[in-house]
Amino acid sequence: MRGFRSGTGCGTCWSALAAGEAADAFLAVQGDQWDTQWDMACALIGAVASLLLLTRLHDRQLAHLRRPAAPASGGRAGRL
Repeated sequence: MRGFRSGTGCGTCWSALAAGEAADAFLAVQGDQWDTQWDMACALIGAVASLLLLTRLHDRQLAHLRRPAAPASGGRAGRL
């Protein structure tokens, strides 16, 4: 089994065993051996950026949900 290494991903191992030399094509690497790692790095950058950019908006929306609603009758609820 050429190219089989301990510690590689399970999907990589099974596809390498099933497809032999066509494992890279099966995994849709598209000629770039770092494609998966690049995708994960971009996902991490996007997650951190959204946390930094949207935290205040999220906190304001949560604070708005926590506020009690004002009485509809002008504060005289319960009086007859």
